[in-house]
Amino acid sequence: MASGKQSGRRRARGGRETAETTSPSTGRAHHARDALLALALIGVVLVAYAPTFSAGYIRWDDVNYVEENPNLGTDGGLYNIWLRPSSYRQSVQWYPLTHTSYWIEYQLWGADPTGYHVTNVALHALNAVLVWLLLHGLRLPGAWLAALLFALHPVQVQSVAWIAERKNVLSALFYLLSALTWLRFAERRSWVAYGLSLCCFLLGLFSKTAVCTLPAILILWIWWQRPREWRRLLPATLPYFALAGTLAMATLLREQSYTKQGGFDRGLTLAHNVLIAGRALWFYVGKLLVPIHLVPLYEKWKIMPHVLWQWLYSLAVMAVPLAWFALRRQFGRGTLFALLFFALSLAPVLSFVDFGFLGHAYVTDHFLYLPCLGVLALLAAGGVQLTMALHRNARAGAAVLAGLVCVALGAQTWRQASIYESPMTFWSAVAQGNPKSHTAWSALGDAYIRADDLENAARCLDRALALKDNSRTRARLGTLYTKHERYADAQREFLAALERSWRGSIRNDEFNALMLLNAGHTCWYLKDFEQAAAYYQQALDIDPDMTAAQEWLRKAQMRVERGSSSRTQ
Repeated sequence: MASGKQSGRRRARGGRETAETTSPSTGRAHHARDALLALALIGVVLVAYAPTFSAGYIRWDDVNYVEENPNLGTDGGLYNIWLRPSSYRQSVQWYPLTHTSYWIEYQLWGADPTGYHVTNVALHALNAVLVWLLLHGLRLPGAWLAALLFALHPVQVQSVAWIAERKNVLSALFYLLSALTWLRFAERRSWVAYGLSLCCFLLGLFSKTAVCTLPAILILWIWWQRPREWRRLLPATLPYFALAGTLAMATLLREQSYTKQGGFDRGLTLAHNVLIAGRALWFYVGKLLVPIHLVPLYEKWKIMPHVLWQWLYSLAVMAVPLAWFALRRQFGRGTLFALLFFALSLAPVLSFVDFGFLGHAYVTDHFLYLPCLGVLALLAAGGVQLTMALHRNARAGAAVLAGLVCVALGAQTWRQASIYESPMTFWSAVAQGNPKSHTAWSALGDAYIRADDLENAARCLDRALALKDNSRTRARLGTLYTKHERYADAQREFLAALERSWRGSIRNDEFNALMLLNAGHTCWYLKDFEQAAAYYQQALDIDPDMTAAQEWLRKAQMRVERGSSSRTQ
């Protein structure tokens, strides 16, 4: 085989020969074709995600990220976003570029959700085009088909239709740009391209640190396509590792601070983590191959290391590289690269690192946004290669079949995107798909309260409490009783919510102060102004800047003083 330098010269000569032998009209035709293919990708995304353009907030993280984000509409918001992570709400990660995008949009159209949805869809459409360019740059058969699958696959809906998942589509944009400019650096030895790639990677990390796996993917790519140039290319990955490690550690420290150094699942052992990871990988493969029964919040598995069959998932994962090694001449390095890309890109969310979402479920669709490329590209490349081996008439049939599959995926995406219309449609879908989720029933009860459907609200909250007695549901039940003017019952629920919150592993001062404020309101309605003042004061002890508590404390104290003076007279 030729050395890396010789092969580089051959590629350069090949490029000149192509340029010399290609007529201007042919070049224009190719550019026009590429432009049409790019527009086609953008068009199918706009059609498939049309239901999101009239959608609202689903009130799950949307509240903290946009609706009630204190940094969007205040002076110094950008300063806080970048330099004061403490200004973020407790459960919100420090992803400054993502929050900057929200800040810019808030200046343009306020809290109207339409603009945020349109931006998410636009970013996804652009990402589909970049996926095509990247896979084409990797000389992968079926690059455009893989990009079309990426654009239309319904597992992407959660990342695109959920405003709070802007971090996925935005970080993916810079991840793909970084990978594309890395290819230019590797092929042309352009240090300008290298600098652009490193900058794009940093912007991706500032959007969401889950893209920290890119340096490992670059090493895999060197092994796959440039094994003879590793001495030149491998050292170039070191700055990527430095940036990834630094910002990933910052994310981990903030997550541990939020979850009190252990999070929701600090009881998980290494055996639990291995079982979860193995099962999750096959779960995700299944959803990519057969995207049915997609639920925004899946049921949390019961992981039991002493049950032998649960180890089959992890054993099957370990068998995959062994099988590839045995058949490596038939499948080549590209196949293993695609599979390892899939697994490594998912590594940060396979439960080995503890983070808050594990309290809800071990798997979710939005974790698949970038990792799915490994499986989808492998399917597209394999499909195209098989088709090329068929008879001419059979190829036409295969093309029709591929078109029907894409139409079916687009229709499923349309239906899945429709559930993000409102909190009612969203949580109804979750409760239907995962009836054991107390989170879904509690949030659906809250949606009914906001719609003044108190009968259905009571039914949902009772079902949520039957599944799990927690502070959030108790608080919502207190709100329901307040609407029924059952103030004593409401006070009992607000105080019960406060008690459960105090006992929890995570201290939520904002929630605790709100419960005391609500308890004070119930006392106000019951004309117990002295006790109301006491609750308002306790709320201020937790949150001295709570203006509502300050105002109501002043009113309650005036009522107490007025009552005292009237009794004296």
